[in-house]
Amino acid sequence: MNSASSAACFNRLGKRQLEVLNMDKLIVEEFHHSANTSLYINCRNLHELIEERTDTIFSPHKLNFFCIQLYVHGAGTYTVDFNPIAIRAKHALVIAKNQMGAIYQTRRL
Repeated sequence: MNSASSAACFNRLGKRQLEVLNMDKLIVEEFHHSANTSLYINCRNLHELIEERTDTIFSPHKLNFFCIQLYVHGAGTYTVDFNPIAIRAKHALVIAKNQMGAIYQTRRL
């Protein structure tokens, strides 16, 4: 799927409508990366990302890329365009480019 068809897919969904996918139903396809393109897939561990961006990841921020978050274990809340999304194990969250996102941080006593 190229970036134009990805954008068209997100436009059909509507900006406020998000879909949480069950990972058991996810179709996995091979990604063929070309060296002369700006398209790439960046895989990050959430713990590493929080460590690197503690100052911004918990505050609403605009994503300048399409984001697919795969959750293997755990539970929590992620906000997209200021709408809370319940996160749990074996789910995926698809976030469109230019949407606002933030991880909801619970208070530790």
